[in-house]
Amino acid sequence: MTYTTQKVLDIIKNYKHYHEAVTEYKKEYSSVGVTVYDENAIMPRANTISDVTANEALKHVEDVSVMSEMATDIKYLQDRLHRVPKEYEDILDLRLSGHTVREIAFLQHRSYSHINRSLKYIASCIVNQT
Repeated sequence: MTYTTQKVLDIIKNYKHYHEAVTEYKKEYSSVGVTVYDENAIMPRANTISDVTANEALKHVEDVSVMSEMATDIKYLQDRLHRVPKEYEDILDLRLSGHTVREIAFLQHRSYSHINRSLKYIASCIVNQT
């Protein structure tokens, strides 16, 4: 996948949501177990009548690609955070924690357009090796 400045801006904007969704999905999916018995079972095993793990996997097969893409986007961003200049770290931290541009402008005592320009610059630093 090619990451553009606009794509990185979208990842930054949705980072908190992505992170929460991926974390919750991992917890939910890992809680599925196989302990189904039939009348001949001595040890727990999946059988052809009720394979809980397979049924659960089939229910979530479409979710896997979405979650995988979110996790990839998060990793892409995290692997390149060192490219962001120190003077922009506060703005980025606030945005990654879920604050809107207006809230950041208020908290930083800056204009809305200044914060937007800063976020675009941050995204370009992440995309381009500088």
